[in-house]
Amino acid sequence: MPQSEPRALRLVPLAIGLALLIAAARVAATLYAMPEAPYYDQWAGMDGIAVPRAMQVFDPGYLLQPHNEHLLTWTKLLDWLQLVAADNQYDSRPVGVLLAVLSAIVAGVLLASGAGQLNKGRNAWLCAGVALAAIPYSWESLSATWNNAFTFLIAGSVATLWLAACGSRRQAVWTTVAAMLSALAMGTGCLAPLLGIGIVGYRAVRRDLPTADAFALAVPQAAAVMVALLLLVGKTRSDYARLFDVALIAVQVTLLTAAFAPTASMLVQIVGGKSDDRAQRRVDLFVVALATWGYLHVLSMIVLRSEFRLWLPISRYMDVIAVAIMANLACLLRLDGTGPSRLLSRFAVPAVALFAVAIVLAAPLPLHYLQWRAERMARGEALLVATVRENDTTAIARADASILPFPDRVYLERHLADENVRSILGDRTGNRVQPASFVRGSRTIERMLADHSLVLSLVTLVIASMLLVFACRRREEVGT
Repeated sequence: MPQSEPRALRLVPLAIGLALLIAAARVAATLYAMPEAPYYDQWAGMDGIAVPRAMQVFDPGYLLQPHNEHLLTWTKLLDWLQLVAADNQYDSRPVGVLLAVLSAIVAGVLLASGAGQLNKGRNAWLCAGVALAAIPYSWESLSATWNNAFTFLIAGSVATLWLAACGSRRQAVWTTVAAMLSALAMGTGCLAPLLGIGIVGYRAVRRDLPTADAFALAVPQAAAVMVALLLLVGKTRSDYARLFDVALIAVQVTLLTAAFAPTASMLVQIVGGKSDDRAQRRVDLFVVALATWGYLHVLSMIVLRSEFRLWLPISRYMDVIAVAIMANLACLLRLDGTGPSRLLSRFAVPAVALFAVAIVLAAPLPLHYLQWRAERMARGEALLVATVRENDTTAIARADASILPFPDRVYLERHLADENVRSILGDRTGNRVQPASFVRGSRTIERMLADHSLVLSLVTLVIASMLLVFACRRREEVGT
């Protein structure tokens, strides 16, 4: 949540320090687990980008075509840029590392600015946020680029909601950029602009925003929603929950709603509050909007994904769930302790501290599943090597279904017989004699990181610690 300029500048060292710590952990997880070859959804990029480029018939309009119920425009764009840079040799690892770094930057900025708005429990809140972002709870997203469109979704959605809650018509252009970033990222990207329109309307009704400013902020958000809907409607496949799951869904929705009691209490506090501090009212509005955005995301996952049962495959949604949790905890810590929120406010700091401890203690679970997934993906890549480089034409047919890099055996066998695909897969998995210069360079960097991982980890830890200590001392000096 952005700050006024002086406070924002004071939070820069904290944001950089947090981003360094989180980036080191997420990049390490990505390089450990992610193969060079495409995996599951990434084969759509092979069909839509790499093979058409090899045949010189690539249509840029593919970047705006839906994949299942998502647009994934920005991750497709990154795949296209990687293929252009690497002479059409597919290598998902550079894109994966870039997404890991970008997600760490987004997390660092959010945590630093969020901590700057908390008067109590900020250290516990920060520890919980860093643990959620650095420990690989999102092991599925960290190991496959097309699963990590959440980076763009979160960045665009947070910016959209912030501008709706605190912006004016001077930020209309940035509102357009943020809303389009969110809307074109994933199928749920329209949630933030729709919530943003509601926030702008609420501010206008409360006379916190002139009518002209309200229109200037609402129109670009509405335009982003319309663009996404025009691209998605009638062209997507949604996996709706089965009828016999209704009872289970009802239980999960009830538990989810109860867990967001702090957000509901903060909403009551905003609507009924009479504070003269307009800036703080806007921050409260943003925090509630962000928590509501997270709640709606989890709700949509429960209702629209029949296989999603809050435990499997939770990792692919974990980054969004983490934002929802942290916003909900921020609501808890910002309650004023009056009226119905008195009990919640009394136990706010201990509850957040216990949650932070629980997140750390549960770390062996995601680490285990990251290793499990890395082994599966490595065995899947070995199948490609056996089929293409060792000419084992029965490798795919004999393989266990759990290690296939794509669930359709016929699809894999047909594609791996295609000379264009064999060339695109490169020199390790495919039939290229030499790697592209870009791939050779990225491998050199990866080897350097692996060879000096201990030293680089220590240097990163020292620099991040110095920045965090500086930020803490600066906060004490200015009394914030």
